[in-house]
Amino acid sequence: MERFLPKKQLEDENGKSGNYGYYDQYTAIQWVRHNIEAIGGDPSRMTLIGQSAGAASAEAQIKSPLNRGVFQGAIIQSSAGFTTVLKAKDNRESVYRKWEALYRQSGCKSIDEFRKMPVEQLYALFEKVSEKNPIGYATTVYDENFTGNAKNAPCSANIICSFTSQDVMPLLLFLLCKMLAKSQRGSAETYGYYFQRQLPGDTYGAWHGSDLWYTYGTLHRSWRPFSDEDRKLSEIMMDYFVQFIKTGNPNCRNHPEWKPLTEKKFMIFDADKSQMGRPALGSLLKATLFPQKFEK
Repeated sequence: MERFLPKKQLEDENGKSGNYGYYDQYTAIQWVRHNIEAIGGDPSRMTLIGQSAGAASAEAQIKSPLNRGVFQGAIIQSSAGFTTVLKAKDNRESVYRKWEALYRQSGCKSIDEFRKMPVEQLYALFEKVSEKNPIGYATTVYDENFTGNAKNAPCSANIICSFTSQDVMPLLLFLLCKMLAKSQRGSAETYGYYFQRQLPGDTYGAWHGSDLWYTYGTLHRSWRPFSDEDRKLSEIMMDYFVQFIKTGNPNCRNHPEWKPLTEKKFMIFDADKSQMGRPALGSLLKATLFPQKFEK
């Protein structure tokens, strides 16, 4: 919450207010860029990866003018396209008003006093004020570095974008991936994948984030009865990802060709076979309209 807290007084004091989470990420990126050679890395071949909210952050960072030319690639899982497709708008006044209500209820008489509020007290106040709309208090506020017009423009980083068959609103994510690829056409390549492996152990399928065990090679950390097919799928996905991180192109020997999403096909990852294809729109619509409730 506090990573995106905007106040008019803070803008008057610092020139900017809000989006502190994005600026924290940018600072970390700069630290890595300036120190990566010390551990054998190449600052000219950096790839950013994120899933869900982390994917939205990754997309915001590669589009930011502050990071122009920094990233060779980005892997944006289960949230690609939102940043690019939603048009930039100056929402500062409305967001300031929302946070002003919280500030007034804090009883603080100055920004300095507000800054010194114990974190437990601040979160208790936040829960009270935002009870009906907690997500509204995570809203980014307009600034030219992360939420301005640059976010709607193409960038030079090659992208892998994705969603899963039982994802959160998979039909919408499917459309957003295609829109992101279209917006990048002529500037960089976009590769899309659709993960439809129905995970063993229950009947919830390929839910939001289920592909991460495969892409990070951490199947052994799960209680699920993964098979040799799952381990083979994980190896294939990691091969593609490592090649993309090395070169900006996921294609590698001994695996099917992964064509750019501009060809209207995704790489479909499943246990029995991974190949280029089109996700079944009927299945995506059903999973979007009738999502299964999943409790970890």
